[in-house]
Amino acid sequence: MGLLLAGACVLAGWRREGAVRFGSAEESASLGQMAPLSQINRADMFSVAGIGEWADWFRRVAIEASRPRATEASRPRATDRSPPRAPDGSRPRETGGSRPRAESYPLDSVGRTLGSGQLSCPNVDARDFSGESLRFSPAAKVVEPFRQRLLVFEQVVREVSERVYGRSPSAILVADSYSCRSVGGENRKLSEHALGNAIDITGFEFAPTAFAPPAWAPAPSVPLGGFQVRVDRHWQATGDTTSAKHAYFLDQLTRELVQRNVFRTLLGPAHPDHSDHFHFDMAPWSYVHL
Repeated sequence: MGLLLAGACVLAGWRREGAVRFGSAEESASLGQMAPLSQINRADMFSVAGIGEWADWFRRVAIEASRPRATEASRPRATDRSPPRAPDGSRPRETGGSRPRAESYPLDSVGRTLGSGQLSCPNVDARDFSGESLRFSPAAKVVEPFRQRLLVFEQVVREVSERVYGRSPSAILVADSYSCRSVGGENRKLSEHALGNAIDITGFEFAPTAFAPPAWAPAPSVPLGGFQVRVDRHWQATGDTTSAKHAYFLDQLTRELVQRNVFRTLLGPAHPDHSDHFHFDMAPWSYVHL
């Protein structure tokens, strides 16, 4: 049989009539067009022409098998993802700290210090914003530069929710936006809320899906009825599958927001007085403590 195949290779070389040698660019280019073995004319399998076809097919397979294969480590990635969630639901988080500030922002030059110790808020053109692709409930009252940030926020929420739940939320639940107040109520520095430059989010509401699987279908991995994802209940939640899914959604959402520099300041339950909501703003400094 070995002699038969060797002879077939010689015959195949003759049949190619001077083509470029084994492993050449021409040979590689033709691999994508090679016919499967099953398409060789069975009537001629053991004729001179048929043996040539066999040899030609085996040579092409050998070339394809000799090509280096891309490993998982060598494949380019769109972004570097964090390690998957551990069985107990925990994942490494930013424990707090400043980040390099991104591009300049229209409100960077506004003073925040209250020198007199008395609360005095500047006049700002804060307007109601109900959302564009998603609904803010209730409407957020913000200035125009921050509204632009909320548009990007909507986009990130949609992308992450579609990835996790297969659908977008029907509402983003707002706890606070514009409010004339100081940081910590100490009247030393204006809160970003006093500039219409911040928003507090308590969670997300999802309406029931219109899709109803047949009775024989396996249970879906995401809830089909209406539900809420709440920061106070689901941030780093463990236990049942549904709670873990909601925790994963909040985790992935905040990671995307940090990675894309949507906001400069992102605070969550790890920060004092933020156990039940996320605080996002565009202060002149950057800080993450979720």
